[in-house]
Amino acid sequence: MLLAKIQKHFKTLMTQPAHHLDDCESDVLALFEEGDIAARERLKIYHNNVTGSLIEALRGTYPIIEKLVGENFFKAAARGFIFNHPPTNGCLHEYGQGFDIFIKDHPPAQSLPYLADIAALEFALNTAYYAPDDAPLAPDALSQIAPDDLAQTIVPLRASAALIQSKYPVIEIRDFCLDETQNHKPDITQLHQTKLLIIRPHLEVHLLPLAADEYMALDLLTKKTPLGETVETTMTKYQDFDFASFLQKHSALETFSAMRTNTPT
Repeated sequence: MLLAKIQKHFKTLMTQPAHHLDDCESDVLALFEEGDIAARERLKIYHNNVTGSLIEALRGTYPIIEKLVGENFFKAAARGFIFNHPPTNGCLHEYGQGFDIFIKDHPPAQSLPYLADIAALEFALNTAYYAPDDAPLAPDALSQIAPDDLAQTIVPLRASAALIQSKYPVIEIRDFCLDETQNHKPDITQLHQTKLLIIRPHLEVHLLPLAADEYMALDLLTKKTPLGETVETTMTKYQDFDFASFLQKHSALETFSAMRTNTPT
């Protein structure tokens, strides 16, 4: 058996339910010395260690989810995610993207519809924490651009930036889980218009509530919409949108990163 095939098969075995090891091909088993423990049983031990390590990685990224559902529920959900979405690289602090979508469709979680949004929030916080450092937009950068080119300028957000919106009070739910002395439980029966910016301008991750118009403007910028179109589209829906105040606020927060102009070549 070719080495590449062995490696691929071994990875598949380690990221599938353990019962698949009972059907392990004999030529794969022959690669391992039996010793005092049969090769299949040794693979099961290794499988258990791999699964346990990935569960711990998910636990580190999604501590609030575990607080909300309990250890056993979380472990079962994590196993389901691992077997359906195994890691694609060796950097485990990046592992867990898509857990919010998995939770949303996870049958045992249907009675907790806010879990998916909490998972999306937690992954954004984790991503922001580990995001690469990038320089913020200089305060006078836009003023250095020719007026004719300004409308076509693309102003990207920082590498750590992410936008979250939810009809649930995800901040209150998170704070309630983090502070066990709280007696007031968040009201999830009322519809909310939660819109948030997660960003790490320096060493600390910030979680900032946004108005609907600035959320829309930032969302357009994340999609590489030119500045002029961003302002026009936002003002079409929100006539009171104050672009100057928006720009001043997010320049001070260091929301923006390097920029480039969308000019014809």
